[in-house]
Amino acid sequence: MRRILPICSLLAITGLLALPGTSGAAAVTFGSLGTSASTAETDPVDTAFWLTAQPAGATTVPVRGLVKTVQLRGCAQAGPKGQKPLREIHFQTLVPRPNGSVRVKVTSQGFKAPVCQGAGPATQVSAYHPFYMCAKAGDYIGFSDSGGFAPGFPGGVSYEFFAPTTGFNTDSFTGAGRDNNGDAFTGTAQMGVQLLMQVTIVTGKRAGPCK
Repeated sequence: MRRILPICSLLAITGLLALPGTSGAAAVTFGSLGTSASTAETDPVDTAFWLTAQPAGATTVPVRGLVKTVQLRGCAQAGPKGQKPLREIHFQTLVPRPNGSVRVKVTSQGFKAPVCQGAGPATQVSAYHPFYMCAKAGDYIGFSDSGGFAPGFPGGVSYEFFAPTTGFNTDSFTGAGRDNNGDAFTGTAQMGVQLLMQVTIVTGKRAGPCK
């Protein structure tokens, strides 16, 4: 493909939190950060992930607006000899289609994921702020990486932003250069895998061109 502030609210972990603003504006947070990232996903080329099921709360965008903040819990793992991993990640608006596939509508600018420090589950939360990333009710917000195939990373970088969690499902799609804006693809369900991501959408005047 081309392609920090920890804010952890118990009310928003598995549900939906709407905060009143001014002039009819609001901030709506959905998704789940869990407590620690203990599962890494490794693919050699471009891969997109999006949460499709959880026990409570929304997995899709609840209201039309601007994606203001995306929070991720986890990190990118270094190589076996300490090689630096490809850290660039993106976020995407994924539009569901009648045949069960999704279409990439908007891809954010690139961001840098933190590198994992030491062994064991990762607990750190990083916040990212996309530029003018619009979404409408019913869309998914996905996380994507570029694989990271390189010396020291024969299977790609291990991105540790996931956790084994009952009741959660995460879909994924892997394809070199096949998850750009306008591309459509069908995900493969990963049952019991939670993408540790939380999204805040702003509406009304705060949404600017997305309102």
